[in-house]
Amino acid sequence: MQHARVGYHFDDTAWKPNLLAVWDYASGDADPRDATSGAFDPLIGDRRFEFGPVGLYGLIARSNLISPGVWVILHPTAPLETWLQLRGVWLAQSRDRWRPGGLTDVTGAAGSHVGTQLEWRTRYRFGPHLEFDGGITVLDEGRFLRVLKPSAHGHAVHFYAGLDVHY
Repeated sequence: MQHARVGYHFDDTAWKPNLLAVWDYASGDADPRDATSGAFDPLIGDRRFEFGPVGLYGLIARSNLISPGVWVILHPTAPLETWLQLRGVWLAQSRDRWRPGGLTDVTGAAGSHVGTQLEWRTRYRFGPHLEFDGGITVLDEGRFLRVLKPSAHGHAVHFYAGLDVHY
């Protein structure tokens, strides 16, 4: 697993934006039919990170993955943070399975482009003990998904909202 992030923070502007370029790589299995797995296996770990919200969504996992992206984070006021992230999603090995969807093309003919994900997230801290977290995530299907399991609309949309109580 490799993760890289480079960015710039604009301190002298009103909304204090952060502009980031991100890149993630997690190995896949070059030959899923042999007895040895070369795929990165994230045995345990945080589900809420750069690849989307927690819960039912989970369409991007830290295994068999190449994912470059851009990320803009804004802080219009002290208690408010909002961001927009755009990521490409490819399989590191096109013959290995896409773990979140359980799809495999052992021939590799479906290609490696899973799709393009756009996420908008907003967090608002009402005080030291209460925080709102919500947003929308859209995964536009790439060739891999369109060939193996196309959806009716060509994309998956996930809305989420929650309140966190800290004490």
